[in-house]
Amino acid sequence: MPLFPVVDYKTYLRTYYDAPAAQIYRKGALWMARGVIHLILYRAVYMYLVPVPEDITGLSGVLAFMLAAYLLYLRVSGLFHFIVGSLCLFGFNLPETHRLYLLAKRVQRLLAADQHLLERLHDEADLITRASCGCGSSG
Repeated sequence: MPLFPVVDYKTYLRTYYDAPAAQIYRKGALWMARGVIHLILYRAVYMYLVPVPEDITGLSGVLAFMLAAYLLYLRVSGLFHFIVGSLCLFGFNLPETHRLYLLAKRVQRLLAADQHLLERLHDEADLITRASCGCGSSG
C-alpha cells in the first residue's frame, strides 16, 4: 500500500490552532467517535448483510449485493474520520473529510468528494514509479 497524505499540506499548516483549543479538541473527539461508529456499522454490514456470491440468484440478490457493497464505504469513512479527528486532538482544525456521501444523488458527486485524494494518490504513484525506474523528473 503506497503512503500518501490524508490531508493537503497547506491546509495542514494553515489550520494549526486557528480556533480555540477546546473547540478543536471537542470536534476531534466527536469525529473520532463518529469514525468508531462507522467502523462498527461497517463490521455489521460486512458480517451480516453481504451475501455470498454463490447464493445470489435473481435481481433481488444482485440488488442486495450492490447495496451491501456500497455500504462497505463506511470503512473508508470511519478510518478518515478517526484519522482527522486524532489530528484535531493535536491542534489541527481540519475540514470534514466525508459529508453526506450516502445521500449522493450521482456517483460523480460521491467521487468528487474524493477527487483531491485520488489526484494525490496518482501523483504519489507517479513519484514512486519514477524513483523505482531511476527516471528523473523529465520522464
